[in-house]
Amino acid sequence: MTTDTSLSDLTGALAGLAFDDVKPLALIELPESGLAHAEIVTFDGLAIELRIFARDGADWVAVTASGTGAAEAESDAINEKLARWVYAIPAARAKLLRTRLDDLREPAKGLVNVR
Repeated sequence: MTTDTSLSDLTGALAGLAFDDVKPLALIELPESGLAHAEIVTFDGLAIELRIFARDGADWVAVTASGTGAAEAESDAINEKLARWVYAIPAARAKLLRTRLDDLREPAKGLVNVR
């Protein structure tokens, strides 16, 4: 399955991201199913995990960071600001963040997929 999404779209998924709403994470129970995960890892070892889910007609994202070495202080600062909240994001951005690598791959030409 392919989509109209490209790798360049994904690399800018967080650029200029505006939130439609924000709520304390303590008031929102993350679903056990239907939860999408996206992870962004920088060259210095900072990892940002996004957990995306739908609730009450809106798309929400919870953000946590981790890192070691030089990235540890940066991850701590991000978590201090963001980890206690969930953010409503525009549906188009949520769709983009839910894109899987397999969604971007085109099937090899001339090969038969046998299962």
